[in-house]
Amino acid sequence: MQRFTVLITLDHLRRYAVARSLFKPTTLKGAFQRMGFVQADPIRAPARAQDLILRHRAKDYHAGDLERLYSKLEIEEDFFVVYGFMTKSIHALMHPRSDAGVPAEGPREWPAARKKRAQLVLRFVRQRGEAHPREVDSFFLTAESGTTGVGCRALPLICWRPCIIAACCA
Repeated sequence: MQRFTVLITLDHLRRYAVARSLFKPTTLKGAFQRMGFVQADPIRAPARAQDLILRHRAKDYHAGDLERLYSKLEIEEDFFVVYGFMTKSIHALMHPRSDAGVPAEGPREWPAARKKRAQLVLRFVRQRGEAHPREVDSFFLTAESGTTGVGCRALPLICWRPCIIAACCA
C-alpha cells in the first residue's frame, strides 16, 4: 500500500478560500440570491460590513448601494445570528418566532424597565410608520437624555416578544 503526502501551503488555502467565498460578480440581487444573508454593521472603520462583503460580489457596487436599492431588492432586515439583510425566503423560515425570548436571554421575564422601553419604541414606530433603528435611536437620545442604541436593541427584541406588541395595543 502506497502512501502519498500532500503538502498544503498557505497559498493553496488562500486560493481555496477565495474560490469558495467569492464568485464572479453579478447583480446585487443575484449576489443576495446566492449568499442569502449579508451581515450589517453601521461602523465605518474601514467600511460598513455590508459594503465590504458586497463590493466584490456585486458588479459596480458602491458604498451605500444596498440602502439606496433596498426597496427593489426584495430583502428584509432581521437578526439571524447577527443583524443583517437576508432574502425574503430565508426571512420567512425564521418567522413566526416563538415567545421563548431572545436566544441569549432565554425565556426569562423581562424587567419592567425593558418592557416599558420596548412599549415606547413600539408606540414610536406605530406613530411614525416605517422607521430605521437609527431614527429610533436619535429620537430616544433626546427624549431619554442620553440613552443610545435603543432602536438597535429594542426593535429586534420586540420581534421575539409578541406579548409586548399585545400589551402596547391594549
